[in-house]
Amino acid sequence: LNPLNPKVLFAGYQNVWKNDNYGGGNWTRLSSFGSNQTLVAIAVAPSDTNVIYAANYSDLYASYNGGYTWNSIYTSSSSSITSIAVDPQDPKRLWVTKSGFTPSDKVLEINNGEVSNLSGNLPNVPVNAIVYQKNSPDRLFIGTDIGVFYTDYSSAYWEKYGDDMPNVVINDIEINYGANSQTKLRAATYGRGIWEADVINCNYQSPAITYTGATSFCEGDSVILSVDLPDQPNDAEQPQEPLNYIWSNGSTSKSIVVKESGAYSVIATYPDGCKAKSKAVTVNVVPQKDISVTSGTGYFGLCGDNDSLELRANLGFSEYEWSNGMTGRKIMITEPGDYYVTGFGTSGCPSKSIIYTVGRYDFPEKPTITRDSNNLIANSSNSYQWYRNGIKILGSIDQIYKIRESDSASFLQVEITNQGGCKAISDSFYVDQYLKNEVGVNEIDYTIAVDIIPNPTNGNTLIRANNFDNGQIKIEIKDILGKLIFSKEIYANGDFEMQIDLNQYAAGEYFIVIKSQNHSITKKIVKQ
Repeated sequence: LNPLNPKVLFAGYQNVWKNDNYGGGNWTRLSSFGSNQTLVAIAVAPSDTNVIYAANYSDLYASYNGGYTWNSIYTSSSSSITSIAVDPQDPKRLWVTKSGFTPSDKVLEINNGEVSNLSGNLPNVPVNAIVYQKNSPDRLFIGTDIGVFYTDYSSAYWEKYGDDMPNVVINDIEINYGANSQTKLRAATYGRGIWEADVINCNYQSPAITYTGATSFCEGDSVILSVDLPDQPNDAEQPQEPLNYIWSNGSTSKSIVVKESGAYSVIATYPDGCKAKSKAVTVNVVPQKDISVTSGTGYFGLCGDNDSLELRANLGFSEYEWSNGMTGRKIMITEPGDYYVTGFGTSGCPSKSIIYTVGRYDFPEKPTITRDSNNLIANSSNSYQWYRNGIKILGSIDQIYKIRESDSASFLQVEITNQGGCKAISDSFYVDQYLKNEVGVNEIDYTIAVDIIPNPTNGNTLIRANNFDNGQIKIEIKDILGKLIFSKEIYANGDFEMQIDLNQYAAGEYFIVIKSQNHSITKKIVKQ
């Protein structure tokens, strides 16, 4: 119905139609939306009946000249539009409800084309109908799939309305205006009849929220929000001072300290049971971004007395300040110590890294390589990198390097790195050939038993073998550099013993290699 002229009716299917004679006679089509969707809502502005709104499931249309021309003013990309309510005083201010189960997409306010979300704390259920209460502080009632809710003061804070109605689907909702207590809110349910309740007659002025500090600040800071009550009429029915306060974050004091982002509002409750709600104040906390430091070598160490080290902060900041007073994302240091960096984003908010301790380290001694069958063994260090003919062997970063057939007639080296990132590289070790059927220290065939007694030894030692091959056996002794210092061939029949005299050799580590046609076993011995 036209709210000012009951003779004028509007109806819709896929377009809007108008009748000027209580529904009798001819109907005039007012729109040509070009959509096959069915219209779900039509609303006429009470303050200017030339303003008409119509909506299907996805599009909201407006006409500001009695239906002669139409414009799309909102398109829903998620839930379906269900209902429209227009401000009684402002024809270009309206509210739209939406169905579906998209969180925080339930009630929208459109004010002269600007869309605001008033879904607030509504539960994630479909909203089917909406009505605006005249002469109220923007009080809205909505019908949902679980009953009636209301909000006012443009607070976007919703409360369940009424105590006796069951949790039923509300399909339509209207206010029937009468004198004082005769004004009723009526809700039509799905299958449970029509229910009515008195409307709220509380119209206190909205409390204001003042703040001490900025409402946009860096993580770690805060702002104080306080209630500022407007002057109320000074009579018995409208007492000046509220009984209590409840903030949207659950606090009940008159002032709160806020450290997190969000929309904060407050409800003041008066002795007569009426409530006044503030508009929300939006607090924006700029989160602290992570900042870290790496070095040019991957280690936090200076090598020797004259080394320098590049420290690098990660990207993502507009300015960098280091604990030693230097600036820039990258700095070059020459002294050990504790270092950290503070990064500043475009908002000006600082982010501080942890402390990185840079030490000074000696270069490691040149590493040595020993060969154990088809294994090359470097002396102990923090990390390793092997090279073949001066070229890095990718993935070869262990203390023991397993020789491959492709390594035959090649020069191998190992580079070691200590905990400070200081490096040293070995001399070249020549690998003449890959030994087939070799059994090294870590690859022993346990059906063969070989014992070295005693080990360590002061000079004389015994080699005892069981279940070895029959036939010619070759026994070799090599020093730690792989140099052959002893060689002898014997004939054995599976088991044998042999005395070895090491008195003429210097104290240190040696390798005893026992070879047959099918096997080669290497055992380490220590001469004291």
